[in-house]
Amino acid sequence: MTSTEEISVALERLAKGDARPADLKLLREALAHGKISVQRSISVDGNVSNSVLVTGDNVTVHLSIESLQALQPKSPTIPGDLPPGSHLPIPPNRNFTGRLNELRQLAEALCPEEDGASRPGVIVNQQALVGTGGIGKTQLAVQFAWEYGYRFVGVHWVSAYRRDQKELSPSEIIATSIAECGREMGLPFRSDDDVEQQATLTINAWKADGPRLVILDNLEDVEAAAPWLARLRHSNIRLLITTRQKDWPPSFGLHELPLTTFTPEESLAFLRRFLDESRADDAELKALHERLGGLPLALELAASYLKHVSGLSVSEYIAQLSLDHPSLKNWRAKHPTATQHDKDVAATFALSWERVDSEAARRVFILAGYGLPNEPLPLDVLQAAAELDEVTFSEALDLLQGLSLLQPGPSLHPLLAEFARLQDADQTALFRWARFLAWRGHPGFEHGGLYRNPALARYLRLSLLDLQRATTLENQKAEERSALCYHTAFLLRHFGDLDGAMKLYQQALAIDEGLGDRQGQAATLAMMAQIHILRREHEPALRALLTSLQTLSQIGAALDAQKVAGILAAWRKQMGAAAFDALWEKVTGQPVPDWLAGADLTPSPSPSRRGEQQESPGSSPARREEQAQQVTVEQFIALALGAAREKRPEAQQFFAAVSRMAADPAAPAELRELGKILQRLMSGETSVDLSTLPPAWAEAIRREMG
Repeated sequence: MTSTEEISVALERLAKGDARPADLKLLREALAHGKISVQRSISVDGNVSNSVLVTGDNVTVHLSIESLQALQPKSPTIPGDLPPGSHLPIPPNRNFTGRLNELRQLAEALCPEEDGASRPGVIVNQQALVGTGGIGKTQLAVQFAWEYGYRFVGVHWVSAYRRDQKELSPSEIIATSIAECGREMGLPFRSDDDVEQQATLTINAWKADGPRLVILDNLEDVEAAAPWLARLRHSNIRLLITTRQKDWPPSFGLHELPLTTFTPEESLAFLRRFLDESRADDAELKALHERLGGLPLALELAASYLKHVSGLSVSEYIAQLSLDHPSLKNWRAKHPTATQHDKDVAATFALSWERVDSEAARRVFILAGYGLPNEPLPLDVLQAAAELDEVTFSEALDLLQGLSLLQPGPSLHPLLAEFARLQDADQTALFRWARFLAWRGHPGFEHGGLYRNPALARYLRLSLLDLQRATTLENQKAEERSALCYHTAFLLRHFGDLDGAMKLYQQALAIDEGLGDRQGQAATLAMMAQIHILRREHEPALRALLTSLQTLSQIGAALDAQKVAGILAAWRKQMGAAAFDALWEKVTGQPVPDWLAGADLTPSPSPSRRGEQQESPGSSPARREEQAQQVTVEQFIALALGAAREKRPEAQQFFAAVSRMAADPAAPAELRELGKILQRLMSGETSVDLSTLPPAWAEAIRREMG
């Protein structure tokens, strides 16, 4: 062991400029073990730019900056090695793929120059790798350490979370981990030193001799982090943090580097390290990437499982896949991880979920799980379903994004969406999401629903399975279930599923009958009649409309009764008076009444009325005022094409109407497109592309064109 006297003599010779190589070696060792320390910027004759103070047990000397540099050890390592005294318990990952740009950014921010000197102007740098659980933050930090660690005096791994030390606070875990680094450095701790004292001695040694790379892994607790970040702020300490937390206080001065999921190309390159082309083709691996959302942890677990279970095809595996699948739940637990991180995707997400201390944010996250993954959430639907005011809703979003549970957009990763749904035990969140989303797409909504918003129409089409699943939930209020069935049935009919729509209208009708809601029954019957008409099921269509009309008249709903009368009049024109009148007499045993025979209906292409008082999804199911307008698009198609085909006098009026529709800049894009197509068909064209129209409208045209 080096004696105090030897250190003193060596320091004196260094101060005089007579240091021998053996002196420099001795002093470097003493510096690394904390036997001497360096204090910069000590004034000598008022000049602090060219002097430092070096203190030993019994000696204090002033050195020039040039003399001090002689104490800085040259890197004894080569790329791929770590300096002596380093502590990095995680070996290099031979399957590490991609992240080249991120590695370059870390090197530019943290690395000293190749010769060991500090970069000019770099005094303190605390870098944070930020991203959701399983995104690969720790693996990137480890890869950086192995690739660039040789350029530091030491590399030191500090954990802020360990599964085997849950009884300790984050601050205690950090102190214990720093002290462990000190022991790896060979620091001369006394037997009576507690963990805090050992951590302090270690940090002082880091500050005395650098630059050093310190990796602080899994730092999430802002309150616990604050004192440690302050203690580790030093020009000789290059701190690299991994965290899910995005909203660090600006006063901490962290430089954030957000990590994203793998691109399809990165996923393919990564998966090919496990599965060659004889095991899976590129299309299968692309499908696996999409199912797992490019999340590196999930891809690693899935690839390892598929490599091990060779008899299972990738497509079969994808069909089985869920967060509960063994492959995503630490299926090889006998292979522990050096990082002490979970090899369980759901457990990884749970670490962030447990930090959501706001009931409002929890509600928002669970509801968001039913949105389309990786697509911007419809915030008006999300806020309404969560029943939150603007301020509380905004705070909830900020909290979830700060914990990396929501992506920018905001949107939700596919596996996080699945995790969110697992928290919805009674599926109340599913029902509320579906209830408000279906209403948002309805033409009776104040903004015109899907007819005025093509992006919403696509969102609704891709959400139909969840909407239909929600209609089967019987643990919700009956009036709410009726409304959801009614609005979802409209969407199914719009997208061409007449059978599915009829089933839901029948379900709504049964609920309304149980509630004694006669207006709801009448409106639903009118909607069912429209499907019968599209199917050319004329007798049940007429019976449904007559029952609807009679019910509305009995309860005094004059406006709704007039609308049903309008549907009948439009149908009579479409079908032709003679055929309709014969049907009427067959069903009722009576001739067509004068009010219907003399009706003059002016068809309107508008899918919903303007300026009506709108229904709130939370209200009673008095949702029906707009129901005649909901069916007038298909009615209008039939009337216009029928008049043109039979060269009836009103054909000219219809052609003028479709021309106005096509040219109206205020009309929804779908209606303008319909107007243009009807213009061409009424002008005699027979081959027109209908793929740009909603399926229900296209089907109505095909029926009329034979």
